[in-house]
Amino acid sequence: RYDYLEFTDARGRKTRYDTKVGTDKWPKKVTFKAGPRLQFLFHSDSSHNEWGYKFTVTAYGLPDVAVSWGLDLQLLVSRLMGRLASQCMALKSVHQLGSNMVVPQAKMALVLSSPLWKPVFRHQVCPELELEASWPTHPHRTNKEGEV
Repeated sequence: RYDYLEFTDARGRKTRYDTKVGTDKWPKKVTFKAGPRLQFLFHSDSSHNEWGYKFTVTAYGLPDVAVSWGLDLQLLVSRLMGRLASQCMALKSVHQLGSNMVVPQAKMALVLSSPLWKPVFRHQVCPELELEASWPTHPHRTNKEGEV
């Protein structure tokens, strides 16, 4: 019946400490030099109310690489485009809205050919983006035979 604290380094080596801090079996300072990962497991037999260990982890290694403002801007624009595309795909299509929605052909062509949206809709992931088939350019009219 005892409590222990077990560390596992990036190579899978386990080190267990189960006595009082400051003894030979638990030094005051421990350094692990085995990769970028360190896991710990605290096990208690719950025999005491005031139990536990307190420790501080300090990571040593190479500093973070400075990212240029251009790359940072590219990442932010990519995230923005992803969110915009997600919101656009979540919108209801013309078929769901009904036939009373009118989108001028010129306006639709302008949006789809713009430098901002052309790469997004290039492959026509959504079949609704076919100009002639799904986007009405005028209200429904009936011909002489009465067909829509």
